[in-house]
Amino acid sequence: MNSQNKQDFVVISKAKPMNYKTNYVYLPKDYGSKNYFERADVQAIRNVVFQNLDLLNDKSQFLQKMRNKKLILKPNLVGVFRDIGFSPAIVPQSTDPRVLDAIVEYFTPFVDEIIIAEASGSGFPTRTSFKLAGLDRLAKYRGIQLACLEEQPVERYYLPKAKAMKECLIPAIFGEVVRKEASYISIPKMKTNMYTEVTLGFKNAMGIIPLNLRQRDHNYNLEQKLVDLLFLLKPDVTIIDGIVGGQGQIPATAEPIESGIVISGTNVVETDRVATEIMGLKAEKVKLIHLAKKMGFGNDSVEIIGEKEPIPFKQADPSLMNDAFHEKFSKVTALIGHQLKTAPKITDLKKVKKNDLKKMELACRGGCLVATRMAFELLAGEEQKIPPMTIIIGKGVIVNGKGPYYFNREGKVYTLKKIAEIKQPVLAVGSCTSH
Repeated sequence: MNSQNKQDFVVISKAKPMNYKTNYVYLPKDYGSKNYFERADVQAIRNVVFQNLDLLNDKSQFLQKMRNKKLILKPNLVGVFRDIGFSPAIVPQSTDPRVLDAIVEYFTPFVDEIIIAEASGSGFPTRTSFKLAGLDRLAKYRGIQLACLEEQPVERYYLPKAKAMKECLIPAIFGEVVRKEASYISIPKMKTNMYTEVTLGFKNAMGIIPLNLRQRDHNYNLEQKLVDLLFLLKPDVTIIDGIVGGQGQIPATAEPIESGIVISGTNVVETDRVATEIMGLKAEKVKLIHLAKKMGFGNDSVEIIGEKEPIPFKQADPSLMNDAFHEKFSKVTALIGHQLKTAPKITDLKKVKKNDLKKMELACRGGCLVATRMAFELLAGEEQKIPPMTIIIGKGVIVNGKGPYYFNREGKVYTLKKIAEIKQPVLAVGSCTSH
């Protein structure tokens, strides 16, 4: 399973410095015209994409393996935030269509057929996402196809080596990838993420599986589930769109960062690792990357071409208890208590430290914690007033056979009786919290 028997490559290419914030979410009305293709930003993006992929092909000969086959391009269109009622109106959540267009142009002479395939997130019909991004016009201009994965028949697979997601349904078009009948390229936006710290090449596969399976194990098992998908689907090439990155409280909201790079690679885990480190994180401490490496999906025999200069992204902060949350939402009190195996074991209520509370809170980062923080961030983005309230997450802690107990940000202990006496509205989040 580990790619140690072959050499892998990651290529980092810097785009020519300029303002890339025009049309980084959607293609303009004049897309396809001479004026559009003569724009400096469009030409610079095309040049950096072609240069990057030429370098990668010189090293790995990936084009030879794709020649005369169907090619499936999987961008990240989890939500195309273009004047759909959110604030700000334009948000860097989705793959830059200018990058996608350059990739389509690059591969067209070599492959038999190109299909852009995606299933957007809940509440975002993919046909609408394609139209919002202008990909319907791109497909018509380039003579390629679009595939809304939620409309596809599915194939069922059993993954015996998986630890979280042993059963998986995927659209039939990706069954062709499993059978090596088609090639597959993952094209994510370079972004932070409150659930998994980063969202890059192999997390992008979350948009392949049906919505009901996306919800399954969207809890403390989330990273393991995403790694398990690699048993079934590994991109032939990963191309990370870092022209205008997304930073901050994603998926609630995203701040643009003009990172100005394209990163490609033949091993998705190593490509993601390099991007993670460029974003200012230690990859070995990012659970998503760590698990993928631990399970053998990385490759220590990887050559990195290009300069790996840090571009520190503003990191995603999922906490409901730290100082930043308290300053922004001062009227909200969070009470946390988990019995999960991922949570610290509390043996003395009087000796609970801030680090214990931090670990306790992050014990189920992939579930209710981030879903709740995301709701607050969306409300704040709409400048909604947040009334006084108490949020409770988790089943509560059992100590010496007694409990359940919950803790606030100072480590103060709350029993169920004490919670019942709270005068302001109390919101219990998630099935674990029911008593």
